[in-house]
Amino acid sequence: MSTLRIKRTSEYMNGLRKMNILLDGVKVGSVKNGQSIDFDIKQGSHIIVAEIDWCKSQEVSIVLNEEETKTLSLGSFRYGNYILPYSLLIVPLHFILNTFFYFEYLIYLIAPLGLMMVYYFTIGRKHYLTLK
Repeated sequence: MSTLRIKRTSEYMNGLRKMNILLDGVKVGSVKNGQSIDFDIKQGSHIIVAEIDWCKSQEVSIVLNEEETKTLSLGSFRYGNYILPYSLLIVPLHFILNTFFYFEYLIYLIAPLGLMMVYYFTIGRKHYLTLK
């Protein structure tokens, strides 16, 4: 048998949730935050997809030979780890700007974050996860 190893990165975004691994359209297991898991699969050509709720990764096609091990890295979208720190920075920044400089345009600080999340939850839902 051949081995498929999935290494999930440790991240803030989706840190408390498991990501499901689909092999040829069938769920074979789940991966926790920061976990590495091995799956014994038959040799040949396979399509791997990771999913969390309705969001997915793109399909990754692999070919495994007998007794071969392939390793794939799994994580959130490209800037996923920056969303939580950015969100926590906006609150005190808004307080300081509004109190001392009467800057009442919080929308300019929140809009990029909101637009990015709307994209990944709708049109880009098949790019929410990265599987390489």
